[in-house]
Amino acid sequence: MIKTITMFAILTVLPLSFACANEIVISDDGTSAGYITLSWGKEDGGTYELNEIKDNQSISLYRGMDNAVTLSGLPDGVYHYKLDIDNGEASYNLSVTVKHHSLFRAFMFLTLGAIMFITLIILLFGADKFFTAQYPDQDNIDVG
Repeated sequence: MIKTITMFAILTVLPLSFACANEIVISDDGTSAGYITLSWGKEDGGTYELNEIKDNQSISLYRGMDNAVTLSGLPDGVYHYKLDIDNGEASYNLSVTVKHHSLFRAFMFLTLGAIMFITLIILLFGADKFFTAQYPDQDNIDVG
């Protein structure tokens, strides 16, 4: 009975995953930090070409057999990508909007981190002074 249910679940899930195997998707979304990783399904022996469409011109970013590419150093803006499989037999399009964190938000994270660091230092030195005052003879304990 368990094998029948397992086989049914596998047969039900596999066609759904293969139906979208060649779509281009964002597998690592770092659009607020200026990078993205684009990935797509892998075909046996397939050659992929990833192009950026800019001002109605196609700029080749990658050509090969891998099924992912990471693009970094992207300034704010909208980017359009086209993936061609096996010299144009199939193609998929994707638009990505990159918007970095605001400077205000970055400084807020910096300030919060500095406050946490200073609090930790105060707690560590305060705990050391507290335990030294509570147990003044701790340095002379014989552990042997």
